[in-house]
Amino acid sequence: MSLNGGGRIEVMLAGSVEECIDRANEIAPEHLEILCAEPPLRYLERVKNAGAVYMGALHTCAGG
Repeated sequence: MSLNGGGRIEVMLAGSVEECIDRANEIAPEHLEILCAEPPLRYLERVKNAGAVYMGALHTCAGG
């Protein structure tokens, strides 16, 4: 399921982190945030199409 904010923001709710990363690889976002209960570095190798990847609760994400 995804909620789209006028074509600029997409928030995805999925059954697994793997499912979210697969979708992110399809849309190739400029900024991808991975916030999960597990250590996020374990998923980095799976990300193939993203401009910048921000991981963990203490990351600094681009804004503005």
